[in-house]
Amino acid sequence: MKISFNLLVLGHQQSESLTRLQSVCTDTNVATFFDKQSLISAAAAELAQQVIFIAGHCPAAQLLTTVESLAAAGAVPIVIVDALSSEEKLDRVLAHLAETRIQAGVVAQVKGLVKSSRLMFYHYAKADSTATIMVVIGAGSASARVLTITRLHAPYKDCESFPGGFLNAHIESLLKCGAREGSEETNVVVPSESLILLDVRSSPHRDQRGHVVDHGYLWLVPASMAARVESSASAGDDAKPGSAKFVSVAKLLAGGTMAFDHYDLLLAGVRTGLVLPPQSLTLRFVRQLQSLLGRLADVLERSDGVFARYHK
Repeated sequence: MKISFNLLVLGHQQSESLTRLQSVCTDTNVATFFDKQSLISAAAAELAQQVIFIAGHCPAAQLLTTVESLAAAGAVPIVIVDALSSEEKLDRVLAHLAETRIQAGVVAQVKGLVKSSRLMFYHYAKADSTATIMVVIGAGSASARVLTITRLHAPYKDCESFPGGFLNAHIESLLKCGAREGSEETNVVVPSESLILLDVRSSPHRDQRGHVVDHGYLWLVPASMAARVESSASAGDDAKPGSAKFVSVAKLLAGGTMAFDHYDLLLAGVRTGLVLPPQSLTLRFVRQLQSLLGRLADVLERSDGVFARYHK
């Protein structure tokens, strides 16, 4: 089956990225359409073999209906996000499309895809990225608890894990991904700006679905928010019903195992000294001193000629 390509431009507002995309399509003999019906009429007999790049300027609702109708007709729509604009935010629509397995790409990828002898964005394999979060209540005390779920689906079905999931490429940052996935799976509203990076785990064998690089984050819930956060926890997407709950960090440590390599993330969180107090008084003092010096450094950096730029 021969795959062919078309470009559908929504609206009539031009941008630098859209101009660049149209130039790439002209150079690679990709036909450009400015009306969905014209495109469907021109390619009706072969719509199932059509990859349709979608770009331009349009309302969020128009983008959603356009992409969904093309997919329903059998075509393969690919949203070119850096050549797409709107008077309103498109983040929610793009995230929804990503969840329904609609591909997104950028202008720089189009030429390689069209010119390749195979339908692929990259000449070299790329790993997927995920973000996983530890949401901790009572941090710094022996009674600290952390939010977990029981996985509803394979891999690691019925195993305990932290909430998290796949990055919506070209759409969000890892911080936004961690906050979104945490909220989707547990219904806890997670502020992305409060997440602290703990570790990165990248073993090629950590996930049977492929090579997935996971980024672990920590949210230390302020005491003033703890009751509200705990009462809001309930299982959402990809979590077994009734499984979202706060469990003892000490008990979880004693268990010694979690889904994927989330136990290693737990250890990384504990090692900061922010989640559980160290048993050794000496280490406890050193960790407290380390935290104090870190906060002091942040204050001093704001007036330093070299480091101040990082606090803008």
